[in-house]
Amino acid sequence: MECWQNTYFLHVISGIIIVFILVFTSLLFGALYFDGIHDQKKPTSKINNFYCVSLILYKTLLVITYNFLDDSDSGIISICAFFVGGLLTFYTIHILRPFNNLDVRTYYSVLTSINMWTAIYMVIALIVENRIFSGVIYCWILTVPIIVIIILWSPYSKEKKKENQYLNVNKFLTAEEVMEHC
Repeated sequence: MECWQNTYFLHVISGIIIVFILVFTSLLFGALYFDGIHDQKKPTSKINNFYCVSLILYKTLLVITYNFLDDSDSGIISICAFFVGGLLTFYTIHILRPFNNLDVRTYYSVLTSINMWTAIYMVIALIVENRIFSGVIYCWILTVPIIVIIILWSPYSKEKKKENQYLNVNKFLTAEEVMEHC
């Protein structure tokens, strides 16, 4: 006997609608609610919350691709989704640096850099899958500590205090925008 014999489509459609409502609500609250007051000592102080929206989209994309594209032929699509989402989160967190607190910024930079490095190595593993696949995992394992060291002792981390003094001012184009933000 099958489950959901006559109401299968009703359950599927209602589930899809509820998932879209949940993702939309998460994106809306993720984009709107953040602590925008510049305070370097507060871990929740951020410049903007675009990183949160990109993380929610990235997680949703990964869940959809890994759950619904599970055959061996769709591995390329899953790895491409992992790479594009990793690139988006790397850009929004490591490059744009939305956090005012130095420790939180460094922590998230390390996490997104490792995630991006993993996505790059997934693409490399996909390319060399039938030739030299065994060495890719060892290379990835050896390079992750190097990435952490590079991020922790990068050139811009030497001038962290000076950089943070001018961080919010450099994000605005006119003096009126600075006054509106305050």
